[in-house]
Amino acid sequence: QQKHELIEQDQQAMSRMESQFQQAVNELKEDKTDRAALAEMLMEVAMRLKVGATKHTEPQS
Repeated sequence: QQKHELIEQDQQAMSRMESQFQQAVNELKEDKTDRAALAEMLMEVAMRLKVGATKHTEPQS
């Protein structure tokens, strides 16, 4: 039961991240952006992926 709920939460979180990433990509296609803004966006995506990966590797109590 708990495993199923965790899997569902992970899928929802991944779906939200994919949606946000796609929105950012669409914005980049429509608007010109500078390198600093692009770097900031990619760093945020990387941090979210790192935090998500950390949650999955921590032992459950």
